[in-house]
Amino acid sequence: MIRSLFTGGGSWSPLIWSSAFFFLLLAALWFRKLGKETYKEGTDQTEPFLSGQEPPRVEQLHVASSNAYWGLTEALRNYLGPLEKLHSGVLNDYFGWLVVSLALGLVLFSLF
Repeated sequence: MIRSLFTGGGSWSPLIWSSAFFFLLLAALWFRKLGKETYKEGTDQTEPFLSGQEPPRVEQLHVASSNAYWGLTEALRNYLGPLEKLHSGVLNDYFGWLVVSLALGLVLFSLF
């Protein structure tokens, strides 16, 4: 007798699921074996198909972040423009903004 775990969503039998997984694995391996055996690694067969075009050089494949985020930065230009003026790149400035923001937050929190 096969024991099942009955749940609110149905039943789960480990023996049935394990055997189903095993038979699906055998079917996948059999299907893989049906493939052509003329495949040779390291030849033109391993190159991507680009409709007869030459693949680009590796240097041309790099996408700069300014290109990747162009739409976002262009859409938020009016918002990001003033923020760029506040961005100095000096770590002391950022800690100063953090201290001022925390102090202001604590003062407002204590008032309410």
